[in-house]
Amino acid sequence: MTSPAESFSYASNGIKRKRNGELFSELYDLTSESEGSLSSKPAADDTEDAYRRPSSDDADAQEVVISWPDKTGPEHCGAQGPAFDTEFDDIAAHFTTAAAKVVNNIQDHHMASHRFQATLGKAEQLSQPLEMPRRHIAIVLAKALSSGARVTNVAMSAGAPMPEQRKEYAAIVVFLHTKALRLKIVGWVSSYQAWHSQSPDEAEGLHAVEQAATSAFNAISGLVGSRFQSEEDLHSFLKGNDGGKIVSIWKALLSWFEELIVEATPSGLLEADTCEELHTLLEPYTETTSAPALWPLVQLIRVGAKGCDILHSMTFADTSGFDDTDPNRAGAYKLLIADYDEILLVVDMKRIGSEDTVPKFLRDYGRSAKRITLIGSRSDDGLQEHHENLGLYKLFHAKALEDGDTHQLGELARLKGHLDNEQRLRATQTSLARKLGASSETSSPKRQKTSSSEFDKSSVPSGDLHRSHQRLEQIEAQLTEARQATHESLVACRNNHNVRSVHEQYDEFMRAGEELLFQPVSSAHFAARQEYRKEVFPCLPTEATGILDVRKDLYDSLGRARLQTLHNHIYGEISPFADGLALLVDVNSLCGRDEAVGLLETARLAYGTLIEKYETDLDLSIQDVLVKPLQEGRELFGQHARQVFATKSETWDHRTLLAFMLKYGNNETKKQPKEVWNDQFAEPMVTAARQQCDVFETQFTLLNERFEDKTLQLFQGLSCHMKAGVIARVRSRWNYGNAESLLDQGRYASLIQGHTEGISELTEGFKVAALNRTRGATADALVAGPNNHFSRAMKPAYRRCARTKGKNRVETCIRLLETHLVRLDDSSPFIVTGQMLGEDVGSAVDADLTNLSGSVYGRFNMIGTHLDAMFNEKNAAEGEVALRADLKSLLPEVDKAIADSKYRLAELLKKYEATES
Repeated sequence: MTSPAESFSYASNGIKRKRNGELFSELYDLTSESEGSLSSKPAADDTEDAYRRPSSDDADAQEVVISWPDKTGPEHCGAQGPAFDTEFDDIAAHFTTAAAKVVNNIQDHHMASHRFQATLGKAEQLSQPLEMPRRHIAIVLAKALSSGARVTNVAMSAGAPMPEQRKEYAAIVVFLHTKALRLKIVGWVSSYQAWHSQSPDEAEGLHAVEQAATSAFNAISGLVGSRFQSEEDLHSFLKGNDGGKIVSIWKALLSWFEELIVEATPSGLLEADTCEELHTLLEPYTETTSAPALWPLVQLIRVGAKGCDILHSMTFADTSGFDDTDPNRAGAYKLLIADYDEILLVVDMKRIGSEDTVPKFLRDYGRSAKRITLIGSRSDDGLQEHHENLGLYKLFHAKALEDGDTHQLGELARLKGHLDNEQRLRATQTSLARKLGASSETSSPKRQKTSSSEFDKSSVPSGDLHRSHQRLEQIEAQLTEARQATHESLVACRNNHNVRSVHEQYDEFMRAGEELLFQPVSSAHFAARQEYRKEVFPCLPTEATGILDVRKDLYDSLGRARLQTLHNHIYGEISPFADGLALLVDVNSLCGRDEAVGLLETARLAYGTLIEKYETDLDLSIQDVLVKPLQEGRELFGQHARQVFATKSETWDHRTLLAFMLKYGNNETKKQPKEVWNDQFAEPMVTAARQQCDVFETQFTLLNERFEDKTLQLFQGLSCHMKAGVIARVRSRWNYGNAESLLDQGRYASLIQGHTEGISELTEGFKVAALNRTRGATADALVAGPNNHFSRAMKPAYRRCARTKGKNRVETCIRLLETHLVRLDDSSPFIVTGQMLGEDVGSAVDADLTNLSGSVYGRFNMIGTHLDAMFNEKNAAEGEVALRADLKSLLPEVDKAIADSKYRLAELLKKYEATES
């Protein structure tokens, strides 16, 4: 069996490239370099260690480059399907004309009656173009995840043009809010003073503490250094040498930072005609060389682009700082993707199996609700030398035999044929070159022509010489084709091998029944084929680069969302509107009005009771499943944590221990490699908590299903009771004098059914959104690293250590940490973690529940308006008879528009079902 690292094939001698972030631009197509690019690049920093960014010469350096072309429709990127089907817009717009006529009729009659005003408001809404859903894609670069350090990236998202945007590109700069500024200031000042309070003996070995202090000073100096006459004055201020207490230092910095934000906030959009111009406008907010260097105060930059079709339907965000050790910046990135639909985890192919980057990320987020696609970049690299390619063939063949992979064995048979053919042609080329007396580089696709002075013409007859030259040129042409065929076949086999290995190793991190999506890509070869980058050889065909596959997957996801949105719009919005309009124009005096209204009010009150019970059941489930188990296990968890800490305190030297304790247990020294103590302390608790999260998810799903069923029953009951005879006979007032007639029960039932379907879609959306948020909340709470809940619960102990002085400082700190780990009261870090987890899960549901209940009550109100319009008033308002007559004349057109929309939607569904099958 191969090791995890060996399971993934990657030759390390490939061509080094300066950038690996082109994928971000290519997801919505590339533009030529002459057109420019907007780069969300890390700002430079003069400090070697503090906020260091990868060198441009580093083969692993990753830089996100955002570029927009003029055209990115399906004809330009190979995408097919509902994402770009114009039939969507045609169907959605089909009803707007009829709705606009309803609007005009009501407005022309100047009818102020609230029943007609409610109809007018809904008609105005339906007369507007349907807003199709957007997909929000978060780009996570694994380079940032594996660094475990601070980064200077400013989070950036790219999406549709902004409403007030006039030029091709525009940006909005979003600064940190006051609370985040306070946290940042406290962190900076604490880091600075933690280092400068050390004695010379203690300072030795505290490299990370010094680095944090240097980073903090550089950031503060870049922002407010101009307020001080010299660096020494700023140092004195931060140390408190001028008599200032730490609180006064915090307040002063907060005041200065807020002044900077007010001064630096643009009065409007930052707009430009080209990417280069926009990049220049953004430099003050992204570069450390700016004065002041504002980038630490920037939370997010939103960019809108007019020239890219895909950005009208998708938003991409660079989240390179996702694992930043600065909790403010890490939190900003997590908030950025909290509502995002998908995550693209971009990893250099050679690092997928050789480092802990992928399992670390999937361990934390693989079981969340986000749709995660692993993008293996540089799939073309490292396939240069024939003998190494042959070695890869043997590795792949052995693995395919072991797995019984007949498809891969067939691909490998073709690869072996290409390798043998290439080897034969190389041998022939070498023989002919030697015969001609030339020195030829067999690895170059363009051979240097042999000059006549390099061989003895008299030794070779002129006819033979000419034929040898011709033969050599033929062989070189064949070799070029053979190398291309070998390269394509080898990349395909390696991709198959890596896809299988990814699923074997990483599917365990996903939820039951789910597998990790994995797509190898070659950005450079795609760009070369599109003539956006310099030519490379051998060069993969466009369809073999994987870029179109990634894009198609994103488009398919968008297309499914568009289909669902259009279905919901027709059946849950347009259809009940038309039914209500039909009942409005045929005004009836309803026998049993009180009973009908009573049914509606009873259902409304029952829904309120249903929400209260849901909230009570949810709170009980959170407490019983998530909070109490951590509370009850605190003693066992504490014993494990104390044992882990005792091993360190008994074997490590005091300087190393102090270095870690001053960095909240997250550090590395010359003697000790990087460790995160809190993750080690909390390991059994996290394992137990994740198991309980699975239990909670099961209960939560059942709770939501019961809630949905009971909600739908309330609405369905309105129609059922009517059919049973509560609403039976009616007297027509407007068109039939005092004659008795039956209410159009079918139309009323259709009205209720339409609202019921709308409620069904709302509750389905609630179930998905609430489950997604609870999964995200539990993932964020238990994620490994310095920013999880347990690390926050441990901070009081570490802070007391930082404030401890004296000869026995290390021993005192050891006792403080041990005591905190094993405490059994409500301040136990394990109890605090459980409480924060429960609060996060509850809060995650609250917002969605509030939105759902508001929408459901809105449906109740709409039905009440229809009932009121039918039989609330004995006498018609002035002009009401004429308005009803005009609206009634429009009803056939409205009904036909709905029928046509339903038919065309059904045909659209058939088309894509046939395509998928």
